[in-house]
Amino acid sequence: MATGEMTAAAFLVAELRRARIRRGWSQEELARAINYSPSMVSVVELGQAPPTSKYLEQFDKVLDTGG
Repeated sequence: MATGEMTAAAFLVAELRRARIRRGWSQEELARAINYSPSMVSVVELGQAPPTSKYLEQFDKVLDTGG
C-alpha cells in the first residue's frame, strides 16, 4: 500500500501472530492446541488465507485473547 496504512485483515493476522508469540508458542504448538494443521496456521499468519470463524473461536479460547 502506497499510503503505509494497514488493512483490517493485515491488522488481524498481525495481532494473531503477536498473541501466539507473546504466549511463547511455535506455529506447531498453536496448531496442536487449536486442532488445525501447522500449515494452516502459517498461511493464516502470512495472510494467504483468511482465518475462519471457527479458527478465530478456537484461537481465542486457547490463547484467551478476550474475543
